[in-house]
Amino acid sequence: MNQQTNITDPVQAFRDVFGETPENVLSPTRQAIEVLEWLRAIFYAIDRLNDDDAIRHLANVGKYIADDCGNSIGCQHEEMAGKVKRLRLEQCQ
Repeated sequence: MNQQTNITDPVQAFRDVFGETPENVLSPTRQAIEVLEWLRAIFYAIDRLNDDDAIRHLANVGKYIADDCGNSIGCQHEEMAGKVKRLRLEQCQ
């Protein structure tokens, strides 16, 4: 089935393409950021509460990965959320 997209309504066009509102599509990225923040905190605690160098090294690697992925996803999320916000403001005008 071929759907026609109304390009005069960007939100409807978004729904036609993704099947969801822009906010719902972005929701998993917000959840991913929160999970990575929790993982970072767990790895930080493991690092601080352990005297075994191998375990501390693994905790630091986990913390680094959580930070790096969280920052990357966070930047993308903020950029997309800003676009959604501008889109919603344009609709109100």
